[in-house]
Amino acid sequence: MSVRGGDRLTPLMARIRDFLLQRKYNNSLRYTENYSKRTQPPPFLPDGCSHDIAENAYYLRDERRRVSPPVEVFISGPKRLAESGSSSLPQPTSTSVTTVPGVKFNWDKQLPLD
Repeated sequence: MSVRGGDRLTPLMARIRDFLLQRKYNNSLRYTENYSKRTQPPPFLPDGCSHDIAENAYYLRDERRRVSPPVEVFISGPKRLAESGSSSLPQPTSTSVTTVPGVKFNWDKQLPLD
């Protein structure tokens, strides 16, 4: 038999516990009516705007998160000419393809055979 109801300890172990705690043990979960129940009832959620529609796109499925299709930042294809001959891109000042610092080592150079 335990010292107090709800303990799973023998009376000797309960006294050792109280001695090590230097106070009488007080279970903080003794009022079960003040806490949530372990088995919760199923939630009552209202139906969404598209709850009965199938095969709709993700961004159309929920109007609370109204998402639009992605905006195309770069469109590949034929380039369009600028109006009145003006160019929106700056023209390169030099004719070199790339400018790199230092001397570039030629890895594909054939070694002479001796």
